[in-house]
Amino acid sequence: MPYLEQRMDSVETDIKEMRSDISDLKADVSVLKTDVSVLKEDVAVLKTDVSVLKTDVAVLKTDVADMKGDIGVLQRSVGNMEKSMAVMRDDVNDIKANQMETSNLLARLVAKLEGV
Repeated sequence: MPYLEQRMDSVETDIKEMRSDISDLKADVSVLKTDVSVLKEDVAVLKTDVSVLKTDVAVLKTDVADMKGDIGVLQRSVGNMEKSMAVMRDDVNDIKANQMETSNLLARLVAKLEGV
């Protein structure tokens, strides 16, 4: 009989350990459920953030396209100004040449008048 009592005690001890393990597992599952819930909330926040970032990227792309257009306009304006400056330089050179010609003509005229 002592063997059966010993065996019963052993089985009862095993059952108590199993109940304790089951209780620990239930507690672990509860913690995991809480963690999953928190992770779901974090994922929802991240999805919202990604959506906002996508919108921001779209706005930035539009802004970049607008800036490229503005830069193109500015480059054409600079090109037009450079052409205008070239024409003005030519005009200034023509005026200088005419001034020299007029000065020479005046000098010859003065010389003729002095010779008269």
